[in-house]
Amino acid sequence: MIEIPKQLQKENFRFCLLKNKSKQPFEEKWQENNYKYNDEKLIKWIEQDNNYGVISGYGKLIIIDIDDEKLSNILYNKINTFTIQSGGGKGKHFYIKSFYNKNCVLVDKKGEIRAHNYQVVGPNCIHPSNNIYKILKDIEIVELSEEEVEDLLKDYIEEKDVKDLKDFEDINLQVNVDKIFLEKKVVNKLGDFTKLLITQYKSTEELKRMGFPSRSERDGKIITSLLLCGFGK
Repeated sequence: MIEIPKQLQKENFRFCLLKNKSKQPFEEKWQENNYKYNDEKLIKWIEQDNNYGVISGYGKLIIIDIDDEKLSNILYNKINTFTIQSGGGKGKHFYIKSFYNKNCVLVDKKGEIRAHNYQVVGPNCIHPSNNIYKILKDIEIVELSEEEVEDLLKDYIEEKDVKDLKDFEDINLQVNVDKIFLEKKVVNKLGDFTKLLITQYKSTEELKRMGFPSRSERDGKIITSLLLCGFGK
């Protein structure tokens, strides 16, 4: 049976509901609709063999999610903390308490630092392949300073915040990232006219009055504007 391990049963930590054998949050606004470890809804959900997610940022909890097998083994021997074998079989999740608060994608997509408003599949859950996210180091979560976290991964941290990237392998599950990227990096660079076309639905007759005989022409203008703003990257 899936259960939340004692290391994560802390008053300040927060969790979300994931679908059965999935990494995908069940609720759209899972960052806001989060739960304490002893919430009745979360307990009932897990008892029905559904997965749960651990949300980073609460109670200073960050998760270093490493996909690269070689790097995950290096860190496994380098840091002594609560550690989970990822469901894919090669990577590991390293749980740390720290004031470090940057969501980072590591070089060559070897993994991520999930520091706030991101989630990872919780220990004892079931991967789509039926592998279990099993506990490798059943010990307490270590606490590190911001400097110690950076030093731990100094050769792998890119000087970018994940809010500026779409590089997570499962980015489609992080429902707010695209919205934030569009609002901060694209929409504010577009002219008012194109912005209007993107953000509001227009009927065929309205488009004609605005000088666009068809939606395909409108869409062409939008795509061109997006490319000129660098969104094609």
